[in-house]
Amino acid sequence: MRILKALAILLLIILILFLVIAIFLPSRMHIKKSVDVNAPVSYVFEQVNNYSLWANWSPFQEKDPGMRTSFEGPAKGLGAMMKWESNEGNGSLNWTEVTNDISLKGVLNYEEVDKSEVLFEFEKTPQGCVASWSVDIENLSYPINRWKGFFMKSNFEDDLVKGLNNLKSVCETGIIVMGIKWKTSEVDEKEISSLLAFTIKDSCTIEEFPAKLHQLYKEIGDYMKSMNVQQNGFPFCVYYNWNPAGISVFEAGFPTAQSLKGKGRIQLSELSGSKVLMVSQFGPYESTSDAHDAIDKYMKEKNIECIGAPWEVYVTDISKEPDTTKWETQVFYPVK
Repeated sequence: MRILKALAILLLIILILFLVIAIFLPSRMHIKKSVDVNAPVSYVFEQVNNYSLWANWSPFQEKDPGMRTSFEGPAKGLGAMMKWESNEGNGSLNWTEVTNDISLKGVLNYEEVDKSEVLFEFEKTPQGCVASWSVDIENLSYPINRWKGFFMKSNFEDDLVKGLNNLKSVCETGIIVMGIKWKTSEVDEKEISSLLAFTIKDSCTIEEFPAKLHQLYKEIGDYMKSMNVQQNGFPFCVYYNWNPAGISVFEAGFPTAQSLKGKGRIQLSELSGSKVLMVSQFGPYESTSDAHDAIDKYMKEKNIECIGAPWEVYVTDISKEPDTTKWETQVFYPVK
C-alpha cells in the first residue's frame, strides 16, 4: 500500500512539473539555417520551387524512402501543393507567396504540430547564392504542443541543415554535369545608331514569359516572311517593367531595313540612337542577371544615370548551338 501511495505521489509530482515547466516553454518556434551554393540563383530556386524535384534533396525522403507524395494545383509556383504520407508523419506544403529567384513562402500542415509557415530565401552572391530555409510555428498550445516543440526543435534543425546541404550538393553537381558556365564581359560605353524593327508590346508573369516571348517572335517572323521582309539583325526584347512578383511589360522585335506598315499589334518601331552601356553575357539565359548587375554597379560607381528601358539582344541561335556556354546575350542600358 505504501508503495502505491509513494508511486501516486511521484506521478503527481511529475504531472505538476510537467504542467508548471510547460508554462515557461515558448509558445512559438523559429528555426533558420543557411548554406552557400556555388550555382546560379535561378537554378537553385527551381530545385525548391518545383515539388517534383524535392525527392533529389529533401531530408524527409531520405529519412523515409517509402514516403508517398502527391501533388495538387500547378506543377510549381503560386498555388502548388505537395502532400505526403510517411512513417515520420503526414502533412502538406502549399506555396502562398512566390517571388522568382528571391523567395518562396508556404503554409505547412503537419500532424505533429500546429499549422506553421515555411520560408525559403535566395540571396545572390558573386559565386552563386546563399539559400536559407526557415520554419515558424506559432501558438504552440499548452501544455502538450509546447513540450512537442521543445523536443522537436533539434530534429527540425538537423533536418534543415541536412536538406540545405543536400540542395547544395545537388545544385553544384548538376551545374558540373550540365556544363553550365557563364562569363560576363567588361562594361562598354558606346554610341549606337537608331534602329527600325517590327515589334509587339505585351505583358505577362515571369512564369509565362519564355513561352510568351517565343510566341511573339513566331508571330513577327511569320508576318515578315509573308511580306518578304528580311531580318536585319538579332532578335531583341525591351524590358519596360520587370516584376518578379507580378506582371512584367516588355516589347519583342526583329530589326529590319525596310520601312513597311505593321499589321494588327505588330508595329514598325524605331529605337532611337543614344549613348549606352553594354555588356555581353556568355552562358544560359538564367545567368543574364549577372550582366544587369554589372551595369547597375558600374552606373553607381561612375554616377551615371539611366534614361530609359534596358533591352537584351539574343545573338546566338540556340536551335543551332546546344552548348549553353556559347550562348551570347548583349544587354544595353541607355544613359546620359
